[in-house]
Amino acid sequence: KLGSLFQSFPKQKTQKLRELIEDLKKSDHVVEKLRAEIEPLM
Repeated sequence: KLGSLFQSFPKQKTQKLRELIEDLKKSDHVVEKLRAEIEPLM
C-alpha cells in the first residue's frame, strides 16, 4: 500500500522524503529524546 502511495508522488517529492527519512535516521537519538518527552503527554 505504501509503495503505490510513493509511486503517485512526483519524483522530486519522493526524493525529498527519502532525504528527510535519511536525516531522521541520522538524528535517531534526537527522535528518541523527543519520543521520551512526548509519550508521557499522550
